[in-house]
Amino acid sequence: MNISIYAAVEPSATSLWRVTGETMAINAARTQVFCFGIFVSKLTTHNEQL
Repeated sequence: MNISIYAAVEPSATSLWRVTGETMAINAARTQVFCFGIFVSKLTTHNEQL
């Protein structure tokens, strides 16, 4: 009984883990791009003040 339940739950757990990992990777990439954009805008603003 436990083996059949595990076999039924395991694929959904694997796909859930994959979706969670992809979501975290996307959020991390967006955060890096966002921080880089802020960094570039600060550099540009600083250069204009000089």
